[in-house]
Order: sequence, then C-alpha cells, then structure tokens
Amino acid sequence: MVIGPINLPVGRLFVEEVITECRKRGASRVDVLAFEFEMGLFPAVLEEARNKGIDLAPKYIPPRCSTNALWIKDRLSFHDISFVEATPRYDKKNNTRRASN
Repeated sequence: MVIGPINLPVGRLFVEEVITECRKRGASRVDVLAFEFEMGLFPAVLEEARNKGIDLAPKYIPPRCSTNALWIKDRLSFHDISFVEATPRYDKKNNTRRASN
C-alpha cells in the first residue's frame, strides 16, 4: 500500500514511481490511496502497470479521514476508482457520430 500526497492529486509520475518500486521489491499488487487523482490518469496507467506485472488498485481516501478522532472511533473503508471509457463510432447510414463503450 502507498499513500499519495495530501495537498496534490496523484499523477502519472507518482504512479510510475510506485510501479518501479514494486518491480524492484518483487511486489505484484499495490493499493494506491489518495484524496484525489489526476484527471485522465485511468485507464491507461492501469494497463501500463498490468503490462509490467503489477496489479494496481487505486482507491479514494474518504474526506472524513481528515479528522483524527475518526481514525480511532470508526473503521475506515476506501472506495475504488470509477471511470468510463468511450470510443466514437460513425454511423454511415444516418451520417452521425455516437459514443460506444
């Protein structure tokens, strides 16, 4: 598990460093926890990690974690990242464009 910076979104450079470190240490899976991730980072970086033998699992740290008392009282759960990937298709019959997954 690795935790991203508190005051910045996790970006490509940070994730590439995590992948490199995992390969050095022989780790095949890593959870990347962060308050925020750079826009457009996924799914490309997940595929890049997979191609290098690393199962990368990005997870959001819930905002309520900023209160120290919650670490003691509550059990924390981290939320998986969601993203949508779309590819435009051209419909020759109707001469229109539309997105497909």
